[in-house]
Amino acid sequence: MLGLEHETTATGILHSRRVVNWYNGSLDDNLNMQTEFNLKKARDVTIIGNGNIMCDIVRILHKDPTEFEKTDMSKVVIDALKESNV
Repeated sequence: MLGLEHETTATGILHSRRVVNWYNGSLDDNLNMQTEFNLKKARDVTIIGNGNIMCDIVRILHKDPTEFEKTDMSKVVIDALKESNV
């Protein structure tokens, strides 16, 4: 917890682990793409943090999703990134 106003009550605030689990295809992935991380409706994303995880999330969201087609990333994730507005 960072002690920010509405930190525990605002919607759309996610722990980085949940985002990473989603794009890595983890069996622990329980991210609801309609209500919690709807990239079709998102216009902006703010990432608070530093280090490798923050850089990786930025890279995933910023990179052209077609570049992931030659990797083992899930087609579901690639398609979601292609449809995103961020």
